[in-house]
Amino acid sequence: MAASILYGLASIPIALVYLPLQQFGLWAVTQQTMTFLALVDLGFSSALARLLIDHKDQPRGEAYKSMIYMSRFIMIAQGIIVLLGGVALAFALPGFISIPEDLKTEFAWLLSAQAVVVAAGFTTKHYSQILYAHHRLDIESGIGSCGFVLQLLTLWVGFQLNAGIFALVWASAAGWATTTVARALACRWLGLLPQTGERTRFTLRQLREVFGFGLGLFGVSVGSVLVISTQALIIAKFIGLAEAGIWTVCTRPFTIMLSIIWRPYDSSFTIISEMLVRHEYGHFLKWFVSLGKFTLGVS
Repeated sequence: MAASILYGLASIPIALVYLPLQQFGLWAVTQQTMTFLALVDLGFSSALARLLIDHKDQPRGEAYKSMIYMSRFIMIAQGIIVLLGGVALAFALPGFISIPEDLKTEFAWLLSAQAVVVAAGFTTKHYSQILYAHHRLDIESGIGSCGFVLQLLTLWVGFQLNAGIFALVWASAAGWATTTVARALACRWLGLLPQTGERTRFTLRQLREVFGFGLGLFGVSVGSVLVISTQALIIAKFIGLAEAGIWTVCTRPFTIMLSIIWRPYDSSFTIISEMLVRHEYGHFLKWFVSLGKFTLGVS
């Protein structure tokens, strides 16, 4: 958590030292465009992580293995959609949001490159889901912290090498590569992955279960994105890229505080889910009420 806050606070001043405000606004538009594309997830990531908790006590069972293979299949398919959608928007979006003529080519390459990174992240999400389902948030948090530190270092190196705005893509790619390798090794070391050579199939019933669970979460995600991640696109279209950059800089403390407030709830999700799986409704109600009071108090 501390590393993510550090990255959020430090990356903007570093970027503003090396980038004109208009280019920084271009990056803000790119980020928010990818946030919209990430809605392709449809809530499946959280649904799969939650449903894996039902079967985590039998890691050699067919149900557990089939959930992991279904996660891989769905996430690869969604990654392909994100990649194709990102490349398509790279050429269609400049005219819609009135990006200056001299920045259209740069925006197309920037959005396409970031789409590759985000799509790659989709295809490897199952490692994080597995750690999450097994309550290994200590490992997940440690890996995430290392990833943010490496991102910040890569960002600085990229600017030193005159990569310009693409240093931000370098940082994203470095963070994804590092955390993916670390999560995969952690899952393998803990014995949480199916054995090499094991094959199983997921059923249509399991797919419907994940789809039904995910749709409820998808509604929450859409609302959150519409409230938080539309402003830069609107500002870029009607006012300008530089103003979109200013908006992003000025609202970053708010988004960081928002993540801090919701962090206790996010960290408690696996514990709450475990209580539901084991039908410990009394403990669940007490925990949920206490968590709600704490979150409301911090807010």
